[in-house]
Amino acid sequence: MNDRAVKSAFRAAALGALLSLSTACQTVDNLLVGIGGTPKPQPSSSTPISSPTPPPEKFSFPDQHPVPFTAKDRQFLARWNGNQYENFYIKGVNLGIGLPGTQAGDLAATREQFARWFKRMGELGFNSLRVYTLHYPHFYEELARYNSTHPDKLIYLFHGAWLDEVENAHDLYASTTAFDAGVEEVVNAVHGRGNIASRQGRAYGTYTADVSRWIMGWIIGREVSPEEVILTNQKHADKTNYQGKNLKLAGSPSEVWWAERVDKLIEFERNTFKVERPISVSSWPTLDPLTHPTENEKYSQEDTAQIDMSKLQLGTVPAGYFASYHAYPYYPDFMNDNPEYVKNRDGEGVNNYIGYLKQLKAHYPNMPLVIGEYGVPSSWGNAHFSPSGMHHGGHDEEAQGRYNARLTRDIHDQGLAGGMVFAWIDEWWKRTWIVDEISMPRENYRLWHNLTSPEENFGLIAFDVETPATHTVAEGQGRIRSVKASADASFFHLKIELNSALGPEDELVLGVDTYSDELGEVILPNGVKTVRRNEFALRIQGTEMAQWLVTQPYDLFGIWHNSSGPQQIYQSKKTEGAPWIPVRWQNGQEHVSRDEKLTFPITIFPIGELQVRGPGENASSRDAVILNGNSVEIRLPWTLLQFVDPTTLTVTHDDRATKGRETAPSEGVGVSVSLQGELLESGRYRWAPWSQAPEVREREKSGTRLLEAALKAIPDKP
Repeated sequence: MNDRAVKSAFRAAALGALLSLSTACQTVDNLLVGIGGTPKPQPSSSTPISSPTPPPEKFSFPDQHPVPFTAKDRQFLARWNGNQYENFYIKGVNLGIGLPGTQAGDLAATREQFARWFKRMGELGFNSLRVYTLHYPHFYEELARYNSTHPDKLIYLFHGAWLDEVENAHDLYASTTAFDAGVEEVVNAVHGRGNIASRQGRAYGTYTADVSRWIMGWIIGREVSPEEVILTNQKHADKTNYQGKNLKLAGSPSEVWWAERVDKLIEFERNTFKVERPISVSSWPTLDPLTHPTENEKYSQEDTAQIDMSKLQLGTVPAGYFASYHAYPYYPDFMNDNPEYVKNRDGEGVNNYIGYLKQLKAHYPNMPLVIGEYGVPSSWGNAHFSPSGMHHGGHDEEAQGRYNARLTRDIHDQGLAGGMVFAWIDEWWKRTWIVDEISMPRENYRLWHNLTSPEENFGLIAFDVETPATHTVAEGQGRIRSVKASADASFFHLKIELNSALGPEDELVLGVDTYSDELGEVILPNGVKTVRRNEFALRIQGTEMAQWLVTQPYDLFGIWHNSSGPQQIYQSKKTEGAPWIPVRWQNGQEHVSRDEKLTFPITIFPIGELQVRGPGENASSRDAVILNGNSVEIRLPWTLLQFVDPTTLTVTHDDRATKGRETAPSEGVGVSVSLQGELLESGRYRWAPWSQAPEVREREKSGTRLLEAALKAIPDKP
């Protein structure tokens, strides 16, 4: 499971105290919704949906080699070809299956979807797939069916065993019994010998499909937090050596714990099934074995703990061990701040990412290094900047594909063993720190698509909703002929019909009233006074530029970093002539390096600078204003309107004096349209609340073809 949504929460916690237990407990609760908890599935539909595909026929295969894959003393993983080991370059993709309307633990993807997805993965050039936890039997049945019928485009599996977080423990040793049992459960299942009774939040069923011949390696665990490592090391300070049946390690108590887990996995699969394969422990740069001098513990926990499995001394382990890291080009801060990283360049310019890869690879000269997650999202919002331009969001789908292709080449060119793109599908249930304060409740995330949230938009496949029917909310007799509104799970839509097209010299200004007749500003940015009171304004200047503005009292800039000004009360206020403020996100705080010689300023993402598509221009997934003849089409993600939950028509209306975040019901959205001295005001448009996922249609994002080209340019045999 990808944990970037939680990482900056630990940074914020570090500002108060190095070990903030209460913050961490809250993070654990939020992270594991649907993973071992009690899910509340509302499965979505996906078209086309065929009738259920029958289980695959039984396939007969020759006996496996006892070590079909190896990573020992090599730069790459290798597979046995019948005569010798041949190097294999990993071109993988991560599969999360939190479909719209579901949580991750619901594992709601159908047999038909898996069959379609595996086929498309092979066509795109992927040769590997990664999953984080046990899936339902039909996943393995369809993988067996695909690989048995596509021997020239095999998809190898890197399988995980999920590490639950023990509430209030933050101690790896408290998870030992449950984790070891989970590992054995996964091993039995992938060998086709699992029979698990019905349970909530996890897969179950009768496992008869033996996919073990295609499992190239295990990547066990998850991104463990620095806090967990620190507390584990404190509680078990005497555990600094492990001497197992197959390996040994001298290291920290946390490293000892992981060494024992690796040893037990080797032993269980070897004794039970007479086979073994390469193993890795899932990790991330926050726990890497490097020193990052730009990180300062006053501001961050990102360089306060380490897990270094290169300390493993392998004995009778012919399959070997490989290192794996979830490494992105924008996080943690040291990825962007380190002057040595920023010196690096590739054919597209500055590339701090390859600087990090070089340093990490140098630490693992004698084992394969795999990037278990990499990629950028196609979100409107940006949670972290990168000097390379490969930010944590703020990209359209074309840029996402271009940057995913660039990262794919970076990993290959630095001599790594391969990587796994994150991720196959968009997942609506996910959280991102930068929208946590303005999106709630989290159990409803699954019901709507937050296009501003980076973590929801990493997929190569999007889920589109049907185009909603429009409703006329105002009609005029002048140049402004009508205003129409509609709403869906992704956007609030407006369509303004004019009697002549908007020209380069025109300025079209909209006031947007999101929740109460009694609150808001009556003077638009162009000086026109409205009857309706507005929280937001949209200023469209000619055919090139659009700016989204908010009244000063309702401005949420700095809400996460506690850097807002006193005039920002986080709720609308009855005003006349109050300032209009461009909508911006603070996505980084000012900080200094450990030696205090380098200062890094706050970073601000101008999310209110909206993209305009003029006549004849190519479409972009980030188009907010579309000029089409005499019509002006506007689509706004819900978070820009400060709807915390569009499914219940709920908006931000906070009391900054209290600890939590307060909300208010919306009476609907009204608009005031001003053009060339003309003003047309609408009634409120109110949509019906929804409590189940909308109908969705799978769509491959446009930039995926660029990633496809990068994958196919890299041979499977390095």
